[in-house]
Amino acid sequence: MKRTSLAGALALAAVTAAVLVPASATAGTASLDVVPYDMDASNLAGWWTPLETYVGATENTYMAFNTPAGTGTHHVSVAERITSSGVVTWAEHRLLDGGVPAEFDNDLGHAQPSVARDGNGELHVFAGMHTDPWKYYRSNGLGDLENESAEMPDQDTKVTYPVLATAPNGDVYLAARVDRLDSAGNVVSRPGRLYQWDVSSQQWNSVGIFAEESGKAVYPDDIQVDASGNVHLVYSWSRFPSSGYRHALSYIVYKPGTSTFEDSGGATMTLPTTPSTSDVIQTLSGTEDYALDDLGVQTAKLTLDGSDPKVAYRYRSPDSGSIFEVRFAENTGSSWLSDVVHSGTQTRATVDVTWHPTEGARVYYVVNSGTDRAFVATDTGAAWASHSVADGLPIERIAVERTAANKDILYLVDVANGDLIYGRH
Repeated sequence: MKRTSLAGALALAAVTAAVLVPASATAGTASLDVVPYDMDASNLAGWWTPLETYVGATENTYMAFNTPAGTGTHHVSVAERITSSGVVTWAEHRLLDGGVPAEFDNDLGHAQPSVARDGNGELHVFAGMHTDPWKYYRSNGLGDLENESAEMPDQDTKVTYPVLATAPNGDVYLAARVDRLDSAGNVVSRPGRLYQWDVSSQQWNSVGIFAEESGKAVYPDDIQVDASGNVHLVYSWSRFPSSGYRHALSYIVYKPGTSTFEDSGGATMTLPTTPSTSDVIQTLSGTEDYALDDLGVQTAKLTLDGSDPKVAYRYRSPDSGSIFEVRFAENTGSSWLSDVVHSGTQTRATVDVTWHPTEGARVYYVVNSGTDRAFVATDTGAAWASHSVADGLPIERIAVERTAANKDILYLVDVANGDLIYGRH
């Protein structure tokens, strides 16, 4: 159990999994609760999908996060927030190796967890991978999650950046960078691959490589599944083997009904895509170049208006100096158009976006400094208007999921106070 923090703003009592969490407070326009389990300071990433929501007889929120372990290492848990008839309880589900908590090396920005809930109610978590073998855990009807890494396709490889989404039929889709190795075990290529958990057969299948080019590395940024079961992906490219600056932010959609991949205009894509054949959202601008670490994309997230993709991303442009500004892009049917949502002050490597039926895009981002750090922006027609969603809190990372009940659920990381925070906007 963990101590109360937020400088007393949230009067959260110590709880067990069966005790009510009575206190919440409004900060900005979000109602916030501290997760009642200890968070490790290594719980920081931008690409991950650490948040899952489910609305049925109860409303369940699943928050995967790093928990403290030894020096330089961490464990991983999933905090489950359950709302039933207005009563909130919490439960903690641990990742286990042979019955003991799994331990992972700290690796900021790389080794953090992603979570999904399948149609049978089972949790799937991928964690602790930065050019590592599969580290995959599943609940199997239990409270905790067991190591099932041996079930994954493409064994004897190296995996990074797993992102997950659940389809309406209960299947789970996974995109990741899964390295291609030569016979000596050397990495020769860093493609993006797509996988499917078939909830009926209870097994993982390889859909295929959707992006690959010699001399480049693929960065999966986000994945979403629409109401028809089509799988939408955004991804970016860097020079090989890696770089903090990515380029040619791209989009593709996989249609399981026809086993085809298409661009945003409905044209069939030839696989694997390359930077020159991808459906590119953000082209290289000015002096931007793969060989230079000065301009480019860092962090992108995707939402859907029906089946229409909308993308928020951070971009250091020729006009923004050292600032990574926040941009929003959508496809008009013939090309991608983007707006600058936030500029002028530095942002952290985190962003997310949801689609509201009347407000349109809600773009979430975090700034480096100031009393308020986490913001949401909406397009007023004349300009983007922002307001804080966590007043007075030094938030460093954010993730957002829109529930079936049309609420934005927030995952907020406050390392300074040691808190993982649940928000509702």
